[in-house]
Amino acid sequence: MPFKISVASGHPNYETLPAAKIISYPLAKEDYRPFAQARFMVGSEGLYLQMIAFEVTISPMSRLCASFAPSIQDAAPSEQLWIHLCAGKDGIDSFTAWQGETLLWQENDAVSLTPIEGEDLQGEYWGFQALIPFETFYRIWPDARLEAGNTLWGNVFKICGDPQWEHYGSFFPADFSLSQPYGPKNFDAFTLVNY
Repeated sequence: MPFKISVASGHPNYETLPAAKIISYPLAKEDYRPFAQARFMVGSEGLYLQMIAFEVTISPMSRLCASFAPSIQDAAPSEQLWIHLCAGKDGIDSFTAWQGETLLWQENDAVSLTPIEGEDLQGEYWGFQALIPFETFYRIWPDARLEAGNTLWGNVFKICGDPQWEHYGSFFPADFSLSQPYGPKNFDAFTLVNY
């Protein structure tokens, strides 16, 4: 079932947006499956994204990631263009563009990202708020439009390669055995809506 992303003017109030909960951990051998979530809005400057994870012990290898493409239906998997954002507790690791499994570029300054951390009734959390500007989307996909009624394809991930805390989770079910698990083969639909 598609997840709805609100299209509105202005900037997001993340607390009012629905949360995409990262609960699919297909490779988990232990009970360690950290609760993580993402909230989205297409606003005045582009795609706004907030991702947070609740972890008391945060491994230096712990990451929150998101991948997107406006369309994955018109091209063969090896030709599909998509972007990938990955960040740790201290900030951005990479913002990359891919064609299939081929890295086209890495431009960390093409996205603005602010790390966040805090505590609420659910516990201690860390994460980030990011803006992927329209300019970035339209440079890669000149004909794409992030408008109500259109579909944005993608997925969000909570991962950690630390053997003590190893986990690989996603919002939409993902096959982490793929050579490129963060790409279009593990995408599903985000419907853009105007409430």
